[in-house]
Amino acid sequence: MDKLNIAGRRTKILLRTMGQEKVVDSFIVPELEVAGLDSDMYCDMPNLFTQHKMPVDIGNIPNQQDLVDWPHLKHVHLPEIKANVELLIGMNMPRALEPLEVIRSVGDGPFAIRTVLGWTVNGPLNRECCGRPGCLATVTANRVSAVTLDKLWKQQFKMDFPESSNDEQMGLSKEDLKFLELASKTVTLGDGHYSIALPLKDRDIRMPDNRAIAEQRALGLKKRFIRDKDFHKDYTAFMTDLISRGYAKRVPVTELERQKWGRIKRNFVPGDVVLIVDDSAPRGSWLIGRVTGAAPDERGLVRQVWIKTPTSHVCRPITKICLLQEASDP
Repeated sequence: MDKLNIAGRRTKILLRTMGQEKVVDSFIVPELEVAGLDSDMYCDMPNLFTQHKMPVDIGNIPNQQDLVDWPHLKHVHLPEIKANVELLIGMNMPRALEPLEVIRSVGDGPFAIRTVLGWTVNGPLNRECCGRPGCLATVTANRVSAVTLDKLWKQQFKMDFPESSNDEQMGLSKEDLKFLELASKTVTLGDGHYSIALPLKDRDIRMPDNRAIAEQRALGLKKRFIRDKDFHKDYTAFMTDLISRGYAKRVPVTELERQKWGRIKRNFVPGDVVLIVDDSAPRGSWLIGRVTGAAPDERGLVRQVWIKTPTSHVCRPITKICLLQEASDP
């Protein structure tokens, strides 16, 4: 960890070898990758466990000189690395150990395997360990496994209480059950698409009349069309594409309300809850207030109202407000 300048999570592991089994302190290091010296193919590694001492010696590492006596391995290249063994890759990382190419042994000689990390040589190399003729290097084979104590505890708990495995299944909340019930009752298939009703908690909700806001946005959009011809062209092409694909449709002319000779709508009255349109502020920050007074014209039509907000008392034209709740609503 020090050489890589990374941090790990402290834990305790049960370390098993062929000669002993003991609990040792360790760190869990996640999200590391490994690649061969001459390769750009990286392998994601599982969580690593750190140790102060590795159960392998530098003398166990074969080198290129060891392959001189084995002509069938002449094409194998083992890079010379002047470093100790600092990483052991186990069977929990099969991609790094998967054979891509194998050179079979000849006689009693070694065999070689190429993986994504490079070549590895297995078998007797007949190297001399101390310079005396006939003295062969001794290589100790070992089996190492490590497991966190938390994992062992969970395994033991399941063995002692097998009925607890049923309790670990994630249950559905009341909201999930309501959603599934709503989906099963309202799902319909039309034109190759499935549709379900909106999963609203209040089924009797009344959506606000946003026509005033839509009119303001349409007016602003029209002004931008006049200023920016390229935007107008792109917008027209985009909407034409939506309509041609069936994602949108034009409102029939007979359903469009004429602005000049529009029908008379309900007047605002004291007690109405309204949304105050503010073109200079983000839409999510518009104020909500309650109408305290209205000013009708000579025909009895209200053109502006007084509104009490949490912080002030203002007067606004009806074109700048949107009705959220009528005063007569319960």
